[in-house]
Order: sequence, then C-alpha cells, then structure tokens
Amino acid sequence: MTPRAPRSTPWMRRIACIGFTWSALVGAETPPAADALAARGAALQSQRDALESRYKQTVRECYQQFNVTDCRNQARERYIAEHRALREQELQHHAQERQARTATAHERLQTKQLDAADRAREAERASQAAQGRQQEQQRKQSDHDASGSRRIETLERQEDARTHRAEVERRARERERDKPRAAPLPSPTGTP
Repeated sequence: MTPRAPRSTPWMRRIACIGFTWSALVGAETPPAADALAARGAALQSQRDALESRYKQTVRECYQQFNVTDCRNQARERYIAEHRALREQELQHHAQERQARTATAHERLQTKQLDAADRAREAERASQAAQGRQQEQQRKQSDHDASGSRRIETLERQEDARTHRAEVERRARERERDKPRAAPLPSPTGTP
C-alpha cells in the first residue's frame, strides 16, 4: 500500500478559500500582469489535474474496500467540495483575465484616440498653414496685379503728360508765329 497524502480538513479548505478570495479582492483593484495571470492559470490547471487524479485514485482504492458505495460517495463529496473551491478560484482568475484584457483594450483604445486626435491636430495645423500660404500667395498676386495696373497708369499719365507738353509747345510756336514782332529796345542814351 502506498502512503497517502494528508487529507485536508474542511476548515483548511475554508482558510485557503478565504485567502484566495482576499487575494482576488485586493488584486481586483489593479489588473495583474499577463505573466502572473498565465502562471496563475497554469497553477489552477495543475490543481484541477491533481484533483482529478486524486479522485480517480480514491475511487480505485474504494474498490479494495468492503463498503465500496459508501467509500465512493464520500470520495465524491470530497471531490465536489474541493471542485467547488477550485471552481471559485478559477472564476476569480477568469474575472481577472477579463479585467486585464479589458484594461489592455481600453489602453489601446485610448492610445488610438490620442493618436487620432494628434493626427487631426496636425492635419488642422497643416490645413491652416496651407490656407495661410494660399492667402499670402493671393495677396502677392493682387499686389503684383495692382503694381502692374499702377505701372500702366503711370505709363498712361506719362504719355498724357508728353502729349500735353507737345500740345502746349505747338500752341506756343503758333502764337509766336502769329504774333507781330516787338520793336527793338531803345538804345541807351548817354552811353558813348
């Protein structure tokens, strides 16, 4: 006969369950790291495997006893109680995993939103800069057009001034021609 592991009493299971519950409540405030969750999941799976193998071993040993049914019923009751405690731990673990996944998804969403907001601000700045460049270009173009029209006006005024001067000179020449000549100035008397 092989030596048996010491049986856990109900109060030991309760203490373990309270400890796991307490650790789950304390850890519920901040999601644990992914490595810790993976290690906890592996530990729970190994506990489940150990529970299953202990139950199967106990049932095999029950067939060696005289009162098989009573032994199997007791083994089943212990299995159900341990399974219930393990199931509560698994449920807490799954809740922590969901919380960690939710936190990760929330962080990714916030990062995406911040990136989108940054891209929108950058696009707005680029749009404003392009609009400013376009307005500057339009201003330069209007200044150029205005300077071109001023130049044309200046040239037109200069042409008008030349035409006016030519007209004034022509009239002065005509007056000079049509006007009788003035008498010569008297000679100064008393001059030797």
